[in-house]
Amino acid sequence: LASFAMLARLVREPRLTEHKGGCTLDIGGGLTLSLTCVEVDIIRVSLLRPSGRALDRSWMVAPGMASLPEEGRPKESTEGFAMPDTTLERTVDGSVRLSTGRLRVTVGTAVGEPLRLTWAWHDEATGDWKLLLRDRPTGAYYVGADGRVSHYVSRRRGDAYFGCGERSGALNRAGRRFDLRCVDAMGYDAERSDPLYKFYPFYIGKPCASSADPSGTGEPPEALGPDGHGEPPPLRAVSRGGGGAYGVFYDSMARAALDFGCELNNYHGLFASYQAECGDLDYYVLLGPRVRSVTARFSWLTGETLLPPRWSLGYSGSTMAFTDAPDAQRQLEAFLAECAARQVPLSSFQLSSGYSSSAAGRRHVFTWNSGKVPDPDRLAA
Repeated sequence: LASFAMLARLVREPRLTEHKGGCTLDIGGGLTLSLTCVEVDIIRVSLLRPSGRALDRSWMVAPGMASLPEEGRPKESTEGFAMPDTTLERTVDGSVRLSTGRLRVTVGTAVGEPLRLTWAWHDEATGDWKLLLRDRPTGAYYVGADGRVSHYVSRRRGDAYFGCGERSGALNRAGRRFDLRCVDAMGYDAERSDPLYKFYPFYIGKPCASSADPSGTGEPPEALGPDGHGEPPPLRAVSRGGGGAYGVFYDSMARAALDFGCELNNYHGLFASYQAECGDLDYYVLLGPRVRSVTARFSWLTGETLLPPRWSLGYSGSTMAFTDAPDAQRQLEAFLAECAARQVPLSSFQLSSGYSSSAAGRRHVFTWNSGKVPDPDRLAA
């Protein structure tokens, strides 16, 4: 993807404009970077093209809310966010630094260099600012003329990654690449199949204790040879110590891929990446510094879980055997009658797709096969 896209780099000294909670930098080349501290531990990043946003609405961000309107919410909305006090300053080398009391992002401003962000968190126990996450120094942001966007961050040997939705394989996603789309993956391999039914463009990063950068300088990692994939470290190796845990959430519903070290490139060193076929590059960085804290904040950011109705907590029957049978309604009603006779409480039954299949075997969603189910009203009564 990167070879077919423009690398975002600073073609001149960026023009800085302050806005509520952050700033906007015109980095040249028609690209604009927007940084907004929406919470003391959450910062929003947007890289915008000259034409503006491809989609100015979000249906995934709902801070502390139970629901969203059908039309979604504006991506730049601050409704529901605390919008904490921030500090915006220039460092000795001219970089732009935006900070809350807990999370800090620094944008390098060297003309001619690739756009690069470095993140740090404030360790209250020691009083120090420590490296959290940093963009890949050899190229972090790419924008394609065909609408594609990508984002690369540096990783270190032994770092652990979690999330991405329903996935096969180990809980630690290190060394894997995932296709972010939904498919009906019936009969999938629990270790290797991808993609599966559900996904979300979010992951949690946890540096391994042995690979943490105690100096916080974030120098480029050493390149690895062919053995760079390796096996993900056991969970016990990443549960304690190391750097602070963080989350990265991409506010996009575009088909995309997340790579946590499957791709290797000796020039770039070790990296993880997000690549989307279209849309905008809008993402949130969430500070833990513990994994469970990131999980809680992500749950809050994307909307609270609704209290399910009482009936949904009961036994729910489901089998393709009944609805794929030529006498589906008779078999379903016999099953319901047997549950009642044996005093098995049944709250619901999932019909799967067999109720809609034609004689040719095709599935016609929301269309009853009257041969299989001659009286749907009686079945649902």
